[in-house]
Amino acid sequence: SPSLEPTRPTPTDRLATHIRTARQFINTHYSVLSHRFNEYLNQYLHYEHTVTSTVASLAPPKGSGEQVVPGSIYVLVTAMAGSILTRRRIWPIRILTPIVVATGASWYFLPLTTRNVGELLWHFEKKVPAVAETHLQIRKTAEDNIAVIRQNIVETRKVVDENVTKGRETIEEWVKKQ
Repeated sequence: SPSLEPTRPTPTDRLATHIRTARQFINTHYSVLSHRFNEYLNQYLHYEHTVTSTVASLAPPKGSGEQVVPGSIYVLVTAMAGSILTRRRIWPIRILTPIVVATGASWYFLPLTTRNVGELLWHFEKKVPAVAETHLQIRKTAEDNIAVIRQNIVETRKVVDENVTKGRETIEEWVKKQ
C-alpha cells in the first residue's frame, strides 16, 4: 500500500529547502553587513563633524576683521624669511628660528586665530598631564622673565633720563661759565 511508505522529498522539495537555506543565509549576513556598514558610516560622520567643527572653531569671528588668507600668506613668507636668514647656521638655529619667527608673525597678523589654535593645543595638552604641567612651568618662567625685563627697561630709562638731565645741566653750566 502506497500510503504506508514514507514519502521521500522530491527533487523540487530538496531544491526549495536549499534555496530557503541560502536565502536565509544571505538575508542574515546582509542584515549584519548592513548594520555594521551603518555603524561605520555613523562613526565616520561623527568624526567628520568633529573635525569640521574643530576647524571651524579655529576661524576668527566674522565681525573681527581678521582676514585668514592674507594673514596666513604673511606668516608663511615670514617663516620662509626666517629660514633664509638662518641658512648657514647650526641646525638648532635653522630649525627654531623659522618656528619662532612664524609664531610671532601669527600673533601679529592673526591674533584671534592664533589664540584659538593655542586653546585647541591646550585642550590636547591637558590630556597628558606631564606635558600640561611642563607647559605651565615654561609659561610662568617666561611671564616672570618678561616682567623682569619690563621692570629693567623702566629702571634703565629712568637712569638714562637722569644721566642725560645731569649731563645737559653740566654742559649748560659749563657753557654759561664760558
